[in-house]
Amino acid sequence: MARRSTQKYTAQQKRDAIELANEIGTSLAAVRLGIPKGSLSCWRFKDQAARKTGGAWPPFPAPAEEVDEVEQTPLPAVKARRIAKICTPSQRAVALELVAKIGVNAASRQLGISRFSLYEWRRKVEGAAQGKGDSPTSGPDPKDVEAKRDAEILAVWHEHPGLGPSQVRNQLRRKGIKVSTHTVRRVMEDAGYRPPKVVQREHTERF
Repeated sequence: MARRSTQKYTAQQKRDAIELANEIGTSLAAVRLGIPKGSLSCWRFKDQAARKTGGAWPPFPAPAEEVDEVEQTPLPAVKARRIAKICTPSQRAVALELVAKIGVNAASRQLGISRFSLYEWRRKVEGAAQGKGDSPTSGPDPKDVEAKRDAEILAVWHEHPGLGPSQVRNQLRRKGIKVSTHTVRRVMEDAGYRPPKVVQREHTERF
């Protein structure tokens, strides 16, 4: 039986893969990048654990392939980790215009947007020009979408005030609205929801 070889990844490749997984999910990112799902899940777990202590994973300094660039262009001693963010259609349009001028890598560094996102947006724009799907540079503002989602959450909660976050989430799913329990809990807590306290009683009786 032939032994399967082990693929090695640089710290930058791991960071890029984690960013993509945070944006589109572990399973889809693993398929797109050709990385085992178990490895990518492990990387995300280590990254989340490092963030809780204010660190980053993989740890800095930058990998060897970035050393030449760092020597030519001095950078701060501590490099802040990029965090996945939501861009509006107009921001995506501006980003793609910059990509057309200076390229994906330079635009990614200047804007703090993942290279995978820029490639994906450019591919979708080209597809939309051929009549294949919608363009990422048009459509509703993500803030409007979030506001509508929050309104749906609060509407269900006010209609059934006795429900908890997970139960509200289930009610929304029956309506075809997909949202995580964490998001539902955050919106409800911002609106005044407080989870019930569990009273612990000391058992002193013997049976």
